Amino acid sequence: MVETAELFFKFFGKGVDAYAFLIVTYMETEEEMRKYIHGGETNPDDEGEKAFKVLRKRCQDKMLFIDNNASKNDKEQMVLNILTAIDTANGKSSRPYFQNRLTREIDKRATDFYQTHVRGLGSKRSTEGNHISCVLLTFAF
Repeated sequence: MVETAELFFKFFGKGVDAYAFLIVTYMETEEEMRKYIHGGETNPDDEGEKAFKVLRKRCQDKMLFIDNNASKNDKEQMVLNILTAIDTANGKSSRPYFQNRLTREIDKRATDFYQTHVRGLGSKRSTEGNHISCVLLTFAF
């Protein structure tokens, strides 16, 4: 897990930390998440706890939660809370979404695909506008 997180940050490069959030799963409430985090802090020599602290720092302690066992309606509300928290935090940034050379290339390829395969082939969806690049560029990392 630690290696995967490091690969993610290396892949996107400098500046992505400001847009990264840590989502803790199997937590019913924010209070339960805080207790879980506090419980880990009682064992500071544990390698897992050390790695978790590094990840929290990389994400600037922006942590959210979701209960994987919750009902569909409760999970939908949790997802809405997650998206709202991300939108709120990113709205306070100098740029509302993360962008670098890689994401600009993704945007270009998505736009090219849209122009060629969706709009160029006369699809009914072509009247909706260019939503592909919008989706790719507004993800909060």
